[in-house]
Amino acid sequence: MRDLNSRVLGTVVFETTAIPGYANSAGMRHHEGLHNPDGCMKVKVKVAHSMHELEYSSPCTVLDVLRDLSLPESMSMVVYEGEVIPSTTILKSDTELEVIIVASGG
Repeated sequence: MRDLNSRVLGTVVFETTAIPGYANSAGMRHHEGLHNPDGCMKVKVKVAHSMHELEYSSPCTVLDVLRDLSLPESMSMVVYEGEVIPSTTILKSDTELEVIIVASGG
């Protein structure tokens, strides 16, 4: 991307995980749940009417889960136990999530 304004030294592109109408903390959140004895962390994800199960050998973020399911972060609300959580949330143990795809337009 090139700026046409000669006074601009550079452009910074950034993303936000903020969802309009919801407060979002800048800090990372940690999820501590049940630890799986086989050392493999299982993340179950409900998307619309389908259920997906992913396995991770180490902690991951909600964003990792969205990417592994090829879901766009900007159009996904992730819910854990009835609460919308940011994509920066770190998952450290077996977890069940729901992803709500947000559509917009006129």
